[in-house]
Amino acid sequence: VEGTPFGRYTLTELLGRGGMGEVWRAYDPEMDRVVALKVLAPSFANDRAFQERFRREARSAAGLDEPHVVPIHDFGEVDGRLYVTMRLIKGRDLHALLDEGPLPPARAVGIVEQIASALTAAHEIGLVHRDVKPSNILVAEDDFAYLIDFGIARAAGESTMTAAGATMGTAAYMSPERLNAGHADSRADIYALTCVLHEALTGQQPYPGETPEQQVVGHLTLPPPRPSVLRAGVPEAMDAVVATGMAKDPDQRYATAKDLAYAAHLALTTTGATINAGTATLPASVVDSATAKAPTQFAPAPETADRVSPTAAPTSGRTKLVLGAVGLLVAAVVVVAVVVGTTSSSGGGVASSFRRSTASGAGTASAGDPVSRLLAMVPNSDRCTPAAPSHPGSLAAVHCTATASGNAFVALVYHLYPDQATQNNAFSSLNFVPCPGTTMSPQPWQRSSAQHTEGQVGCLVSDGFEVIWTIQSQLVTGDARGQPPTASLDSMYQWWAAQYQ
Repeated sequence: VEGTPFGRYTLTELLGRGGMGEVWRAYDPEMDRVVALKVLAPSFANDRAFQERFRREARSAAGLDEPHVVPIHDFGEVDGRLYVTMRLIKGRDLHALLDEGPLPPARAVGIVEQIASALTAAHEIGLVHRDVKPSNILVAEDDFAYLIDFGIARAAGESTMTAAGATMGTAAYMSPERLNAGHADSRADIYALTCVLHEALTGQQPYPGETPEQQVVGHLTLPPPRPSVLRAGVPEAMDAVVATGMAKDPDQRYATAKDLAYAAHLALTTTGATINAGTATLPASVVDSATAKAPTQFAPAPETADRVSPTAAPTSGRTKLVLGAVGLLVAAVVVVAVVVGTTSSSGGGVASSFRRSTASGAGTASAGDPVSRLLAMVPNSDRCTPAAPSHPGSLAAVHCTATASGNAFVALVYHLYPDQATQNNAFSSLNFVPCPGTTMSPQPWQRSSAQHTEGQVGCLVSDGFEVIWTIQSQLVTGDARGQPPTASLDSMYQWWAAQYQ
């Protein structure tokens, strides 16, 4: 009942109910904040297996320190009822978005890149999600994506808790090895994420069927589908990405979720290139398509391929509160959050971008007009003009014309910040993808002539390609942004390295 005390919390609104329990909006007076509170259903109070699964869900999510997994605040037991609390996130699940039609390829890849980052963090600590699907991906209003529902996640290599646990998951996204033997390691998650990529691009599940049995036959026996055939505008190179990620043999898939994401990003601008299955480190430049292989054949193109076109958005208010981080199989529940320092997003890509600069003072910015100080530190300042700051906390911004020949920048912008904490908070709020030749983004950088770290550098992909870096001693963040086809992430990163390393 609304207003009912539950331990130290007060339940204020029932957000959803599923097979395992309920999700409430609740008030935490100790921390003076509103949270999402999930409580195990009374019918499971005496079921040790379900209680253990609930505890594992909370521990799994609490052990992940990754921005695309909502942090757990607390979990425990009140009057024999297990519960977990977490931040509230405002948005919709990907399933609801796809009800309105397939996504533009850049937006679909941007969401997959973020979920790949969450999976990589989980896999690095031996955790397999086991139920990656659109309804377990929450997309906030700025297209910041979260992987939710670690309710059936288990440590890789650990024995399955129950017989039912071996077959938990949704058949539409389940890998052949899981269907055959119930075994799941990180490669099963990569297979499932590739299925999600296909559905985001085309609006269709890879092997649609009227029954789970029909879907199972497709995963076990049919070649991977070709998204470029099903929907106009999907690059043909994406066919090879889907074929590799959905290879029947787990050894022939991408070695990591981030490899899958990087290959999908390349496919947006590169014809026919993939990353070799099993490659653990990313290439320094665009992958050589002559050495890359698609380990499995494509599905034949249908004689009449019906293109999927977006449908009108439903008027029933499909937007709802979706539970972040550990979904507990609560159907279509979306949980609300307060986002500190929100940034604008363009065209539904990966989060908004930053711009570039150089300032003075290590701890706080020195006195004086912020724009004048910023212009005094920017190279070729005669090519720069003041601009409205577009990022939270920045004191000033200038927009500059790029001088490097052969690089067509849409934007070359510098921001000045009042102190390092504000600069770091703004920079860390972005959704980075690996820069070419790196496996981590963002990462520290230093000039070749210096022995100390200058700041951090990272890459973004939305409707263009961006390299974003900080110069911490000067409290400046820079952003160089290029637009295809005249620029690629590889050329942007090479430009940045030539300027700063």
